Amino acid sequence: MVASQYDSFQLEKNLGHNPPFDVGEQRYAEGFAARTRKLTWSLRSAWPSSGWQNAVFSWACYEHATSLSRAGFDEHACGQNATTLDSATLQFLGLSPATGSPRTLEWVDNCTGFACGPGCWKTLDSRRHLIYV
Repeated sequence: MVASQYDSFQLEKNLGHNPPFDVGEQRYAEGFAARTRKLTWSLRSAWPSSGWQNAVFSWACYEHATSLSRAGFDEHACGQNATTLDSATLQFLGLSPATGSPRTLEWVDNCTGFACGPGCWKTLDSRRHLIYV
């Protein structure tokens, strides 16, 4: 499973607009991210240890459906080891050695603040709009 914790499409639909968000809207977005992170971890931790396995990848980015882009698949990164989706996919398929020990098949950003993912390649302009570089 791949999920952006600050899914731009979902947040725009829920809040009615893109950033800048006021304080209440930002709290809502951070709560949305926390619920996404919790669901992601629960999917991995509750999965049976035998048979088919799953993997979870959830970055704290303000994005939606970027996994088919070069940046979303090969450049943006997630988790403690700054793993790209490409690398995580290869690890899940057993075609590349795992970056973590043990082989957890779990790449989840756990940071504080709006769209705080360190591998997201974003900046805020003077009007507090997200800009991707």
